Amino acid sequence: SGKYSDFVITCGTDTYNVHKSVVCARSDFFERAERFAAGKESKEGKVNLPEDDPVVVKLLIQYLYEGEYDPKLPDGDNMDESMKVVFSRYNENGYSYEFPHTCAAERYRCDQGICPHHYCNVFCHSDCVEFVCKTCCPNGAPSVLPAAEGDALQLKLHAKIYEIGDKYYVVGLKELAREKFLRACAKYWDDEHFAPVAHYAFSTTPEDDRGLRDVVINTISQHMVLLNKPAVEAMLAEFNGPALGLLKMCAKELASLLSSGKYSDLVITCGDDVYQVHKAIVCSQAGFFDRGEKFPVGKEAAENAIGLPEDDPAIINLPMQYLYTGEYDLPLPKNCSLSRNGTWSLNVPKVEGYSYSFPHTCEKGCSAVYNCPHHHCTDDTCGYKCVKFICQECVGLQPLVGDATQLLLHSQMYQVADKYDIPQLFILSQEKFSRACQEYWDDAAFPITIEHALSTTLEWNEGLRKTLHDTLALKPELLSKPGIEASLRKHTGFAFGVVKMQAEEMVKLKAKT
Repeated sequence: SGKYSDFVITCGTDTYNVHKSVVCARSDFFERAERFAAGKESKEGKVNLPEDDPVVVKLLIQYLYEGEYDPKLPDGDNMDESMKVVFSRYNENGYSYEFPHTCAAERYRCDQGICPHHYCNVFCHSDCVEFVCKTCCPNGAPSVLPAAEGDALQLKLHAKIYEIGDKYYVVGLKELAREKFLRACAKYWDDEHFAPVAHYAFSTTPEDDRGLRDVVINTISQHMVLLNKPAVEAMLAEFNGPALGLLKMCAKELASLLSSGKYSDLVITCGDDVYQVHKAIVCSQAGFFDRGEKFPVGKEAAENAIGLPEDDPAIINLPMQYLYTGEYDLPLPKNCSLSRNGTWSLNVPKVEGYSYSFPHTCEKGCSAVYNCPHHHCTDDTCGYKCVKFICQECVGLQPLVGDATQLLLHSQMYQVADKYDIPQLFILSQEKFSRACQEYWDDAAFPITIEHALSTTLEWNEGLRKTLHDTLALKPELLSKPGIEASLRKHTGFAFGVVKMQAEEMVKLKAKT
């Protein structure tokens, strides 16, 4: 009725005689517009919204007064309750038990103790999306409740309401719009309107706003047939976000196959541990298992199993993890993405004329190499002494996770990669080892790691040895440590390599003087 109105909102030809106590209390935008009004609108107690869709603004006003907007959720539905999962344990020891859980995108590390079975950034890479613990919640996530009445056109409407809720800082509106959008996607995912609305959702939200984006990604992952639709394919090609999110979802599903053993067609045992694995995954990445499956003998042939009796079960668990996830604990920092050929992915757009080849080690003719806008090898910059140089501005390296004990762990993983012929694990473990040596070269664990690396690799295998050569050459004070001195006396070929590198450094220094 507009009775007792003390504020006016206009949009197109529509005029709303509203009340400051209602609209300003629920929207920061209108609260500021009323407090800091200027010019004609200030005198008239009015605010105009000329850029918005009058239909959407009408629903916004409805929500400000009713806490709902048309089409409304079915009677009896409570949005807050529909988003929760009943868990079987009491809230104890500081765990949140908030399921489903999505890691906060705006933070590098989520660091949340969800339950005793999952701690973010330890069991995941701070990239959980709608995570539900199967132990705490044996019945799984709640099924999606019915959509609001209407047809598939409501997909676009809820996306627009979500957008305006964000634009005008309206308390609770984004959450309600997301819930309605979720339900509508579950019902109308196969409708022709889904792809255009998915495109709209990604076009109108920033990358760190995962509300609608996660709904779209989850919907596509649950209905992979959508990938055959040209409109969906075009949307994925235009936006990296949904494609990457979809890959993460698929990776999580792949990782779950290792823990569940579902569809397993091969068994790997080590000590008391039994891994129900899949030939298509492990044999395609590990030459040892490929040969073991092709040429089985004895009891293992009959049981379709491969035993690893000589290995440490605690170590074997990690290559199994790698074969299914492409990583192993401790993971590389989130922003450090190592590609299959051992190079780092960039966090910045490429500029023409630069190589962006990281990690970079100076070699003959290096003066012609322009690595990136932030580093060009010259006498004045690096003196042509770069060793595995990575530009932090281009790649965005983050601090290592864990402590110095990882030195030995990465050496052991390199040994496993060599033994079981897992080429990509070679690259990953070598990079982790190199970064750990740069961080923990002065730790008591370093001499122990040197002995392990030299004892478990052949002289021609320069993977870890090259890193150790570089570290000892750059830190000659290490040579006086008893443990390192003992290893150099034992491994004379390696010691000669260290001496040779230091001699080459002295020649370079003399040439410059």
